[in-house]
Amino acid sequence: MLARAAWPWLFLINVPVGILGVTLATLLLAPDAGQPQRRRFDFAGFALISPGLAALIYGFQSAMHAEGAGLLLAGAVLLAGFVWHSVRQPTSALIDVRLFADRMFAVPAITQFFANGIMYGRQLAVPLYLIAGCGLSAAHAGWLLAATGAGMMASFACMGFLTERLGCRALAAGGALLALVATLPFLWMTGNSFSTGLALASLFIAGVGQGTISIPSISAAYARMPKARLPVANTALNIAQRIGGPVATTLISIAVSLAVPSSSTAEPRQFLLAFAALCGLHLLCFAAAMLLPARVRRANEG
Repeated sequence: MLARAAWPWLFLINVPVGILGVTLATLLLAPDAGQPQRRRFDFAGFALISPGLAALIYGFQSAMHAEGAGLLLAGAVLLAGFVWHSVRQPTSALIDVRLFADRMFAVPAITQFFANGIMYGRQLAVPLYLIAGCGLSAAHAGWLLAATGAGMMASFACMGFLTERLGCRALAAGGALLALVATLPFLWMTGNSFSTGLALASLFIAGVGQGTISIPSISAAYARMPKARLPVANTALNIAQRIGGPVATTLISIAVSLAVPSSSTAEPRQFLLAFAALCGLHLLCFAAAMLLPARVRRANEG
């Protein structure tokens, strides 16, 4: 009933926001220079990578069963087929996998993978802990989670200044480390008492850290990329980024299912494994960000 009653409000909010976004983009964004380069859609590649990724992620979630092992194998075979297809036809493939042989592109792509992973992993682990473990209402948990978005917006307002002062590597790695530190209080609260104030402050700080990871890493990925290859690079980077969310949420789901056999009997301490896994993802994101270039130089800057 609550979800059904919320639909009109979501519609009333999202439609004006969407209209405003389209209007501002039309008025403020510069027009594209030159004629767009058209490419035929890679149906063969799409038929390999789409079910391959789905089978791999679902198989990972069910790896302890025979069905899951079979799906893991099928996903790996399909993705290997896509790589072979892309190597043979790099100019027409959905993703040119040769891009990932370039460290200057591969490191930002990996950073984006983990950045998206920790964002979606937090959005799964924290509400489950608040609602199932601490007994909070969905509305209460939602208001607490809004602090993460507020933190991200606060960091976005300072991105230009921070990038100039700190550089690409320090800003992204510092953001990942800050988000990790902000996740540690939830580890503590699983074994102690829940604190609304501590959770609110932690989620806000996590949002600040989260907001400083993506933009520097994306800038690093595109900085040395020839203009003609930007569309292909954008596709590859977006896919690498989007995969991070499902992989992380699958990992968190496995951690929760191992520790919490039944949601009706969940206790706060049973979410320790989920937050430990989330902290591990933060550490991997931090490690990847530490490999980013210290400063971003555009291709025309020598």
